[in-house]
Amino acid sequence: MERYNIFLHMNRDKHIMIADDDEDDIELLKAAVKECPVKVNVSVAKDDRALLTLLEQEYLPDLIVLDLNMPYMNGYECPSSIRRNERYKHVPILILSTSV
Repeated sequence: MERYNIFLHMNRDKHIMIADDDEDDIELLKAAVKECPVKVNVSVAKDDRALLTLLEQEYLPDLIVLDLNMPYMNGYECPSSIRRNERYKHVPILILSTSV
């Protein structure tokens, strides 16, 4: 398993993209990001389709955080779709779930 350190280059702001349809989960993630030792910009997509659009419109993120249960693609299909694009192959993807 590869290990990633998104804070490897501390001399620049970081960018995290979150795809989640639950406002409470988004707020929790944003609160956690505020505790980071560097400035982290957060972009939020309400679902997986919006995330794919956001990836095309914004600069490359340092980390993508996905909800496991999304409306269109599940937490397994969405990363596969992202990985098919050569531009995003190296971007770490973290999958979260509040499901039991």
